[in-house]
Amino acid sequence: MSSFKLIALISIFFLFSLSFVQAIGISPPRVTEDFVSGESLTVPFQIINRAHPTYVKMDAFGSPLAEFVTFSQDSFSMPQGVVSVDVSVDFPEFSELVDSFGRQIIRIRASESPDTVDGSFAAVTSVVGWLVIEVPVPGEFAEIVEISDPTVLEGEDVLVDILLRNRGTQPLSNKQLDIQVLDVLNQPVYQTTVSSIAVPLDDSTLIQVALPSSSFDPGKYTFEVLFNYSDEMQPLVSSRSFFVGATDIQLINYTQTLEEGSINRVRFHLQSLWGSPLRSVRPQLLSFSGEQSLPVLDFDPFQLQVLEAFIEVPSLESLDSDTFDSMLRLEFPVDATTDTTKEFPVTFLIAPQEDDVLISFNWYFVAVILIVAISGIVFFVIRRWNHEKR
Repeated sequence: MSSFKLIALISIFFLFSLSFVQAIGISPPRVTEDFVSGESLTVPFQIINRAHPTYVKMDAFGSPLAEFVTFSQDSFSMPQGVVSVDVSVDFPEFSELVDSFGRQIIRIRASESPDTVDGSFAAVTSVVGWLVIEVPVPGEFAEIVEISDPTVLEGEDVLVDILLRNRGTQPLSNKQLDIQVLDVLNQPVYQTTVSSIAVPLDDSTLIQVALPSSSFDPGKYTFEVLFNYSDEMQPLVSSRSFFVGATDIQLINYTQTLEEGSINRVRFHLQSLWGSPLRSVRPQLLSFSGEQSLPVLDFDPFQLQVLEAFIEVPSLESLDSDTFDSMLRLEFPVDATTDTTKEFPVTFLIAPQEDDVLISFNWYFVAVILIVAISGIVFFVIRRWNHEKR
């Protein structure tokens, strides 16, 4: 039998056997719980089998706390469907911990047993879920758990919620929170400080900050928090972006260089600042041949879109300058805003065309590589064919 026929038969056989491959899953994929010294924790996981009956074994790994894990059933026959497994952790006393502080990730694994998998070729699969245990860190330690979304409409102020959590073994008192708002150019437009913050042991504290966003121009901003909770630790830093919304669109960036004597693709990055959909925005672009209409745009809330256009550029010899001043105009629906149009002046730099000799050389170089590669493949096939005939 030739090698070609043998490979073809093996491939068909392999594809046929894939129908017998097992497929198991685990739910939930991640659970987070707090460490409680000397107590027990039980978390139910579900093992899901979407294929043929199989046999499943459970184990835990990935953290020193994994040795304290037990299962309601370590191994079991798995029919098609769902089997519930209780995962228990018998926490040691905190004083017995050596290097298991902070966020500990215990990986809960369900694995198929290869002895019971049906099919000629068995792909033994396993799935892993995360049991995340928050273990207190000796001394002062904290976490910025969450920052609420400060997105607001133009002309309105907003309250921002900052949730702090004590993850250490000492209460936090008289701490400081530094807050700043940065614009799209990463320049600060607002700064404030919240002092005398206290976060009790094993507890959280909610800080509310009144943001004077009515004084901000419409646009995209970054709300940044720096929490100084310990003299011995680096401050915690957390941030999230937000918008001061308006029925408006901003030009964030665009292609600034065009090549003479050719048709150029130009991209405009447009950011919607409106918290609702903005439909049927009609763009027009001034080119060398006059104004051209571009595809109509539909924006989802606060969506960034890339608008493409094609500009045919004459040769530099026929132009008075190596720059071209153009205009991108957006026409809004009549019922969307009081401003029916918005214009963005844009300037393009006209660059000389690449050297034809260099382009030709590049093409010749690519052609030589292709010829060598194809010749090598043909030589290998002929040699293999002659070998099989012998």
